[in-house]
Amino acid sequence: MGMYAAGKTRKQVYVSRQVMDLKRCMGFQNDLKKLSEHESHICISGEFIESGSSDEETAWVFDKFKTKKGCVSYWDECDLKV
Repeated sequence: MGMYAAGKTRKQVYVSRQVMDLKRCMGFQNDLKKLSEHESHICISGEFIESGSSDEETAWVFDKFKTKKGCVSYWDECDLKV
């Protein structure tokens, strides 16, 4: 995943707001796998943290991801219309 800037691909890094237990982490992983399977686009939203000093990386705090199949949020219920 990345976006293009000045001919380079920037790496987009998403981190959790706080530590989550392994069961919840695995649940997010499974949900992402199910919702993204055979999808051409995935929307991931998060709060901007910083651009890396090497200008090759941008960091975000994960909030939610969604596809046409559904949505999963770190905090709240997801609405596919938003």
